[in-house]
Amino acid sequence: MRSTPLLLGIAAMLTLAVPSRADLSLIFKTDMSSPDNHVDSGDSLSWNFQLVAGSSGAITLTEVIGSFPIKIDSGNTPTADITFTLYSQFDEQGSPLGSVSLAPSDFTHQFTSTAFDITGFTPQYVPPNGVSDFSIALTSTETPGFYHVKAGDFSSNSAFVNPGTPLGAQGDPPVAAPEPATISLVLTGLAPIALTALWRRRQRKQSTVV
Repeated sequence: MRSTPLLLGIAAMLTLAVPSRADLSLIFKTDMSSPDNHVDSGDSLSWNFQLVAGSSGAITLTEVIGSFPIKIDSGNTPTADITFTLYSQFDEQGSPLGSVSLAPSDFTHQFTSTAFDITGFTPQYVPPNGVSDFSIALTSTETPGFYHVKAGDFSSNSAFVNPGTPLGAQGDPPVAAPEPATISLVLTGLAPIALTALWRRRQRKQSTVV
């Protein structure tokens, strides 16, 4: 029973080695009643947002969905896609983390909320109490005036998102989420330390008995 405190200490070390994480899927949308804008070879639309992780644990961004009311201008037939892109910094700066494109056939001549779903990018890890900056954008190479987008009243489904005035200066740059293999290596490295400590304790106990 003497080894119980040591085992508890080892268990605590193993617990600390595995960060608390919550995979996060974000949905952004604009309102149907907002002003009319265009996405084409002369105009693009973008929005900044921050991910704010609280003290309860880290978060990991794994999916971003944008839902925007879009229509094709009456009498026109576009040929170019609309692309939705996620960036690792404000104002479409930094590395494009992922994107998805929808073809003209995905839109009609009536305003309809259309979803762009970005998945498969490197998960973006925000540590506890961390703040990371991102931006999303709609772009197209289409003839000006062919695509109309309701782009106002930008909002999100998550309490982790700050879509308004940035918190302080630029937030911490997002980093890739730690891979399970990394965590395994940490635990593997702790195992010999734990066994060595137990062996030494037994040796001291045997010496005392003798």
